[in-house]
Amino acid sequence: MPPEPSASTPLPPGHVEVWWSSIDLSPAELDALRADLGEVERARISRLAVPDDRRRAVVAHGLLRRRVARALGVEPADVPVVRRCAVCGADDHGKPAVAARDAPEVSLTHAGTLAAVAISTAGPVGVDVEPLRRDVDWSSTRRHVFSAAEWDVTSRAADPQTARLWAWTRKEAAAKATGHGLAAGLERVAVGEAAGAGGWREVAMPADVAGTTAIRVLDLDLGPVWTAAVAVAGAEPPPTLTVCRPGN
Repeated sequence: MPPEPSASTPLPPGHVEVWWSSIDLSPAELDALRADLGEVERARISRLAVPDDRRRAVVAHGLLRRRVARALGVEPADVPVVRRCAVCGADDHGKPAVAARDAPEVSLTHAGTLAAVAISTAGPVGVDVEPLRRDVDWSSTRRHVFSAAEWDVTSRAADPQTARLWAWTRKEAAAKATGHGLAAGLERVAVGEAAGAGGWREVAMPADVAGTTAIRVLDLDLGPVWTAAVAVAGAEPPPTLTVCRPGN
């Protein structure tokens, strides 16, 4: 169950927290999370056609509100969550943000039976989680995700399929940190092969997307059947990190 908003717990400077949860919650737990959401969020989620998509969205958005509420010392329903599209400037879609003074940067993700959120005082943040699948049709996907050089590198890995899925997840996390998401052109996002201090990898974003802002991405261990990563923009030095699963 996502954290209860029982006490104010600010994030220290230069820190990132990742909270993750199964979406397989009881009806009462889902109702409690849904009650924490804003009217616009509930309306948007209600328009999703697939029940599991609605469940994933409720858990992710509820988890985000509950952790930010702790950071700000307010109730979850009072967290002013807005959307900001880095591509077109619209406020009805795009990366979530908290419209409050000294609010942390936020990101959320959900896939399969997991939802996760990242809360950052180190800079703009992006988080992504994907199931470790064996049925990806790379013939229709590879040119939208990898450069020719990256494809060659993953082809030489001991397990090319797993290497490609991890590389894809890192790219998505980095693109979400800037707010551009898939519009960044994942094939133009270059993630360093070798991890540096603390496991962080350097990311080279297209100049028209991120300018000179440094971006780092870190693999997350959320279990053997998932790939997950968190990325932070502009953090010098690399941020500290806490990964939490509610109830553990």
